[in-house]
Amino acid sequence: MASCGFVFQASGFSAAKAQTTAAVSTKQFAAPLYRHTKSARCRSICHNHAVFVSMTGTADPGDDSSAIAEVNNVVNSEMSSTQLPSSEASKSVSLKYPESLVLNPGFSKLAFDLRKQIKKVADKEEKLKEWMEKVRALIHEEADLIQLCSAMYLVAVMARQNKFAYKICMEELKDRQLYVTWWNCITPKIMEADDFALSNMMYSCASLKISPSAEQFDSWQTAFVAKSKLFSEQGLSNSIWAVARLGLRMSDSCYHAWTARFRLLAGYFNAQALANSMWAISTMGLKVEPAVFETWQKCFVRHAREFNTQHLCNFIFAVGNMNLKLNDECFATWIARLKIRLPKAYSIDLVHCIWGAAMVGRKFDDFTFDAWQRAFVSRLHFFRPEDLTKIIMALAKLGQPLDADAFNAWQRAFR
Repeated sequence: MASCGFVFQASGFSAAKAQTTAAVSTKQFAAPLYRHTKSARCRSICHNHAVFVSMTGTADPGDDSSAIAEVNNVVNSEMSSTQLPSSEASKSVSLKYPESLVLNPGFSKLAFDLRKQIKKVADKEEKLKEWMEKVRALIHEEADLIQLCSAMYLVAVMARQNKFAYKICMEELKDRQLYVTWWNCITPKIMEADDFALSNMMYSCASLKISPSAEQFDSWQTAFVAKSKLFSEQGLSNSIWAVARLGLRMSDSCYHAWTARFRLLAGYFNAQALANSMWAISTMGLKVEPAVFETWQKCFVRHAREFNTQHLCNFIFAVGNMNLKLNDECFATWIARLKIRLPKAYSIDLVHCIWGAAMVGRKFDDFTFDAWQRAFVSRLHFFRPEDLTKIIMALAKLGQPLDADAFNAWQRAFR
């Protein structure tokens, strides 16, 4: 894809300060300005302008100058208090920010340094404990929300490295009361939190497998409802996934706010976000409005090629558990993608896809069913007794019996 030079022009800046030039592809333009621009209108303007420039090489003469000024105002206010994720900072993206867009130099450098050290110290006890002490120093009553949420996010990333790192992080959080201190510092400021802070809070808790108290979760939901119109697609997906992963359930008002924002941003959801969101809604036992599910199916058809095996199987399993029915186009797209991904399916994926298909009342075609049976036989030793029972119940509901080889394999595994 062609590169584009993206320039914001706004009154009140000198020529040098009035430009934000990004030598990036249209797709790469999503980071960092696009993701850090919370206004849906601004996001649309940014994207459309980037596409226009990449195609024509010239600025769009029809640009809305007031809207461009709005983009600058939003970016200026947000970038001054938001750090770029290290994954984006490390990309081959050449960015020149005006002085007003310089990130917080003190905390950004410290956060980046701590992030870079994670893999180096994850399996070294003394260095890991020193690293945790540096993170602990970030958590105090005077710290702002960005600093507090980033600190816990760093701990969550560290805990995912290996079992040893997880053990050390848990000792720090529970034995030394760091988790309690963190919530005590956040609670008085939570209504001031933006979408990034709120999604990172719940995502960190889910990654660390530490559930907030009922009072803490209620305060988070109240803040979510108040700031839901600011959430990006990634923030929405991470938030609902984290809530479900913790075994919590969104209140009606919180879920209504989530679905309202989803309908506006559904076109921006990628495959993982779509699959995780549907899984989370199913796990929490929430109902999906017909209009929302129709939107979701359209998005699935559009992004089907991006779905991996787990996403495909979790999707049909979630839809089946909610007693929803797929339209013909959506199911045809799903089955076409499943044919390609079945050889890479794990045992739990095979269970989920056949059970989900039975729940939505859709039979596999002969070719797909033969491929499913071959995958079943090859993964035979990994199935649990309850998985085998669920499989035979699903097949009975579908009216699709196993062939002789697959049935003999099923009997051997069940003994």
